[in-house]
Amino acid sequence: MKTLEGNLFIATSKEVRTLKASDFDNGSVIYIKPKEGSEHKYIITLKKGGYKTFSLKSTVECADTYNYLTTPGVHKGMRPYFINDFLSR
Repeated sequence: MKTLEGNLFIATSKEVRTLKASDFDNGSVIYIKPKEGSEHKYIITLKKGGYKTFSLKSTVECADTYNYLTTPGVHKGMRPYFINDFLSR
């Protein structure tokens, strides 16, 4: 994982599988790449709001279309399961 500045990070999907959202601060933004050297695929913005965890208020966007991905699944336009797991840890 690479820190760009303050609360801005870049990680591969493999790295995200080993990280916990609770290790980051409220307001952190993580750009997810499928592998090192490729373009960003997802943007995770961590928000707690009035909750104790990030899983309810955080957002996940497609980096190409900037559409919010809310439903977990394996099809295009769905939030990948590994990101859901990351947010709940």
